Amino acid sequence: MVRQPGMVILLSIVTCGIYAIWWMYTISEEINSVLGYEATKPIYAVVGTFCCMIFQFILMSQIDNAIVLIDKKRGIITNSKFLVWVLLSIFLGIGVFMMQYDVQTRLNSLYQGGN
Repeated sequence: MVRQPGMVILLSIVTCGIYAIWWMYTISEEINSVLGYEATKPIYAVVGTFCCMIFQFILMSQIDNAIVLIDKKRGIITNSKFLVWVLLSIFLGIGVFMMQYDVQTRLNSLYQGGN
């Protein structure tokens, strides 16, 4: 599903993270559907919020790996951005927003058939 990356970030902020949880769960399912197998664990979006934050980082890593794989299958060479997202999360608190923008932009490109 095509979503505006800026709106994803805005809704995540306005809803105090509730939309971000839903978004991570949803895109994880979408990524799994595109790949045809379970490359990500969507439930980690919920578990990470209510139990242990480490699951959020695991899901971010899985999403990053899956997006790189999708790009590779499309003939686009990209690099992992997980470490950047984690460092930006720890030191500036914006890593999740950077991840949302990057992942949603790349998924939109896939859905719209562009490179």
